[in-house]
Amino acid sequence: MIDNPVSINLIGSNYENHGQLDVNLVPVDLEGNEDLADEDLPDVPEDLLNRRIDFLVNIERARNLPSNFCKDVFVEYQIYLEEEKYRTAVIGDKQRDPEFNYSKQHTQMVVTENFLKYIKEDVLKFKVYGFPDVQKSESQATKKRQAINSAAAQALAK
Repeated sequence: MIDNPVSINLIGSNYENHGQLDVNLVPVDLEGNEDLADEDLPDVPEDLLNRRIDFLVNIERARNLPSNFCKDVFVEYQIYLEEEKYRTAVIGDKQRDPEFNYSKQHTQMVVTENFLKYIKEDVLKFKVYGFPDVQKSESQATKKRQAINSAAAQALAK
């Protein structure tokens, strides 16, 4: 495990890119300090076997979210074999580039063969949720109703 900041493309159910998410996984010591001694850093992943590891999940920001789904945005993820889902705070209002500045320390008490396989071959999945601007939709529906009522009134007046 190494400090590895990355910008992840957000792929929707239609396989289109819907923005980016800036995240980082950072190895830390028991107290959450990022400055680790060289002997605490593994040369190869297998050096982690039967050891405890602590790491931070940092979720910095999302960028270029779709304008029609960028209200009340939050990010959710799960750690290997944990039932609990972790989530950032909800960023209120409509923002295409929300700043989360989220950081959470996680601990794997003993690195097993299965956990090692997970960190080498699998991925940590981040789900980004955003909602449509309901007020805008309601406003458009009101305008449509008014236009229909106006057209109906004009038709009756003839």
